Amino acid sequence: MVERFKAGPKPEFAGEKRPDGIKTFEEKLVDGAKTFDALYETIEKIGPVKGSRETFAPERLKRLIEEYREDGRSSIAITRTHGIRAKAIELLREEAIENPSRRY
Repeated sequence: MVERFKAGPKPEFAGEKRPDGIKTFEEKLVDGAKTFDALYETIEKIGPVKGSRETFAPERLKRLIEEYREDGRSSIAITRTHGIRAKAIELLREEAIENPSRRY
């Protein structure tokens, strides 16, 4: 199990959109994920993610990404918060390029 960030306060604007367009702490973590496993680990570290309509537990968010990745479900169910949806789409595209024989 991955330990969540607990020690000390998070940086200013953690979890919020910055007015100046600079990435938040969580966005930087998500952006740094280069594989789906790394993205899942990052989601565990971040903990629950507040979307525009609901809060996603890490396990649920990972399951939604897996359904998108494996079953061809729409990405619309994946929250855009912290750039998670964009990262899932990016990783799936990279995976398709690396493994063109796999059906997506």
